[in-house]
Amino acid sequence: MKRSSKLLWWFLVALPIGVCGVVLLRGEIERHKVLLERYNRSGCLYHLELVRSAISNHVARCGIYPKTLHDLYPAYVEGPHRLKCPSDRSPRLYDTDYSSYLYSPPTNAIATNGVLVQERRGIHRVFGDLKPSYGILYTDGRIEMKDYEPDK
Repeated sequence: MKRSSKLLWWFLVALPIGVCGVVLLRGEIERHKVLLERYNRSGCLYHLELVRSAISNHVARCGIYPKTLHDLYPAYVEGPHRLKCPSDRSPRLYDTDYSSYLYSPPTNAIATNGVLVQERRGIHRVFGDLKPSYGILYTDGRIEMKDYEPDK
């Protein structure tokens, strides 16, 4: 094969195939990011369920709400990692005193239907059709993921 025909082959065959491969790979990477974030959001809701169970066990045993979420470890949660959202990328992630969740204990054992635990905003990333959101645990036991408008 002549040198000019090799160059022509590269430009007409190999280069377009390579470009298509890169475009397809980029789409797969974006799809993977969306799937991973959806998985992390479901993990976040699972962690909130564990926190809900731990708080109710603490209240049943002690008659009062814990002062902090870290009071639940080690008696009610298996590790401090359960107090962190799987999507959290904070530099303090490995700090055992850090939690992805903000805790507002009621002043008495009879709680109103307010927010008991709320996830810090900005933890869940926005990919594809996913909106910015945060997890909430209400005092009546409901858990939900709530969308919000990011600061501009």
